[in-house]
Amino acid sequence: MKNTNFGHHKMKTNCVKIVVALYPFQAIEEGDLTLTKGEEYEVVDDSREHWWQVKNKYGEIGYIPSNYVEEKSTGGLGQHSCE
Repeated sequence: MKNTNFGHHKMKTNCVKIVVALYPFQAIEEGDLTLTKGEEYEVVDDSREHWWQVKNKYGEIGYIPSNYVEEKSTGGLGQHSCE
């Protein structure tokens, strides 16, 4: 039987999780990132339950409280398209 794996591991590289800040957050500690309400951020690492690492539109990366953001709507493409 032929191998039917068509390189699914490559699909993840095109998947970017975007979140929108629900509330402002002022970075306090080194490694935190300030959030601006309504701004979009790219999730870099969401493996920790309460603190996610995100990247802002300027390319700055830092940790933010995960309950201050919500995942941006994917426009009907499926909410779990990254999995």
